[in-house]
Amino acid sequence: MGTLAGLTPARRATFWFDAHGDYNTPETTTTGFLDGMGLAITTGLCWHDLGATISGFAPVATNTTFLLGARDLDPPEAALLQRSAIASVPVGQIPEGLTDLLARAPLADTLGYLHLDLDVLDPSVGHANYLPVPNGLSLPQLTAAVGGIRARVPLGAAALTSYSPEDDRDQGICRAAFAAIDAILAESRAPASLTSSCASAPDPGL
Repeated sequence: MGTLAGLTPARRATFWFDAHGDYNTPETTTTGFLDGMGLAITTGLCWHDLGATISGFAPVATNTTFLLGARDLDPPEAALLQRSAIASVPVGQIPEGLTDLLARAPLADTLGYLHLDLDVLDPSVGHANYLPVPNGLSLPQLTAAVGGIRARVPLGAAALTSYSPEDDRDQGICRAAFAAIDAILAESRAPASLTSSCASAPDPGL
């Protein structure tokens, strides 16, 4: 919410890569897990008083919001998403279907926020955290999708989330994260690539 507040007063578009929908509300959740409400909060569906405490925060319009690669949804959460104008793009339609949606979406003069929960990647790439979900994105799918987004909308901010180094035992997700960062920063990359030795990367840095 703070990051999105920093992008106002621009019209914003949100690109939410996640294995989970993060579209629960206090009324639909069965666990009370706040992290499962992130997308619902950013689109103004719940926690209005909390949002009002953050200077400059305004909800993002649902018709400029994209949920990408989600495949583990609670039934009430799925019902809320179906009734919303959020474009939910399944794994099998990324990147080709996403490209078509971006071309038709009302994205003129928007500034993008890219939320990348690394568990959107398939567990064959690695385990980003303790909540792996099968049938996720490959790394080429992810980087192609990021490239397509960047070709359509300038990014004002991005976040890499939900990385637990202790679950990433062969550091496959760490390597994928640096590849994703390269794709996110492609147009402003320094001469040296952002690839890095994962062993030397600070554990909480992603």
